[in-house]
Amino acid sequence: MPDSSWFTATGIQSSGSNRLSTLEVTRREEKGSVSSYEAQSSGYGVGARWLTDMPMCGDTLAQSIRCLQRYYEGQRDTYAGAASDLQGARQKKEDQGEQGQEETRPPGE
Repeated sequence: MPDSSWFTATGIQSSGSNRLSTLEVTRREEKGSVSSYEAQSSGYGVGARWLTDMPMCGDTLAQSIRCLQRYYEGQRDTYAGAASDLQGARQKKEDQGEQGQEETRPPGE
């Protein structure tokens, strides 16, 4: 038997024929004992990229999924803060009477 091995399981959440999200968990073993779990997930669609740059690790399956959840919560807070800052700055300029500026939107919106 090899000194190390790994096992991967993938779960898909779907609605009808639409893939809503994918969760992949890898269990690593060293010398017959579980050494770690890694979790990562992707968003909507079959071709969706992983939402993290690297899998989140933990000593147990629950820890690795909890770590992934905390990562997403941190990302949410970071982006919510940035959006709030932009909204506040834009509102401040509008209150100061700056007009004639066209609103610019990202492509595809």
